[in-house]
Amino acid sequence: MASKSVPEAIRATVGALPSSKKQLKKLGQRLVDGTATAEDQESYNQTIAFYDDLQAATVNALVHIPWEKVAKAPGEVIVAGRAKTLDTLLQKLERTPEIGFANVRDVAGVRVVGDFTLAEQDVVVGVIKRVFQCPDAQIIDRRAQPEAGYRAVHVVLPLCGVHVEVQVRTRLQHHWAELFERLADQWGRQIRYGGAPDPGDSSELAETRKEFVHDLQQASVEVIAPMEETRSSIDLLRRAVTGDVQSDDPMLERIARTAPDMTITSEELPDLPPELAHTGNLTAVLDWEMAKAQSLANQLGESLLQFSALLAEDEETQGPQAYDEGVTQP
Repeated sequence: MASKSVPEAIRATVGALPSSKKQLKKLGQRLVDGTATAEDQESYNQTIAFYDDLQAATVNALVHIPWEKVAKAPGEVIVAGRAKTLDTLLQKLERTPEIGFANVRDVAGVRVVGDFTLAEQDVVVGVIKRVFQCPDAQIIDRRAQPEAGYRAVHVVLPLCGVHVEVQVRTRLQHHWAELFERLADQWGRQIRYGGAPDPGDSSELAETRKEFVHDLQQASVEVIAPMEETRSSIDLLRRAVTGDVQSDDPMLERIARTAPDMTITSEELPDLPPELAHTGNLTAVLDWEMAKAQSLANQLGESLLQFSALLAEDEETQGPQAYDEGVTQP
């Protein structure tokens, strides 16, 4: 007997949506209006339990993908997920009431985070589409169109009659997003959609917050994005030179053919270490450039983590906050 496909296995595990989409749309409206009954609350609880099971089944399928064969990113690939909280769901339904409860993409949301290059991030997206047998899955590329500085690639999977949104993030994209999320919890979640932060106790504080949010958004687009593009380009060239990539790009094919005869001089790269300047070996030079790019990315990632830790310390004095619990690839 043939084994079940991933979507079939998930359907067998999770079952069907406990209410019709029409019923859920009306339920969402009553929750937003504040007219929900005890029966509505029970229906909501059953629906969220369904989404929790769907999210868990999706995480389980993603965790068992051999990521080390998919991308050569150093370090572990982390898969994490959670169902949307009632507060964030109501905020979304208030912003976009025409969508309806069952059509919200990320009631069940999952993240795949790794130290990917941009090219590897695209490969991961393709693998997810194949594993879940969704060649026409909706792709939302926030690298091309950042939202309030947020950058990632989202894969919207149709599963069990609803949607599961899988966010694929590089390590730097994830650190930035976690920092911005913590900031939104303290200064108002509207900043995630381009709104101004809560003003605080004075006009001076309000202006300081606006400037900080703006600078953080600009850092994503003007610092992190170019850094990731540089690192990805170096890695792609390095793979082309070593014959470790298959590409239809004529330029990469030409590089692969001529690489054995190519050298780099200290005039072309003034900061080239003496030992590399002496040989000019292209592969060694690209390895060196990649190490430099990786080091800069690591330093920036540490800075984002430090900012996030400072915000977390503030949260301890303001009450508990709910954040995702990660599931690490075995």
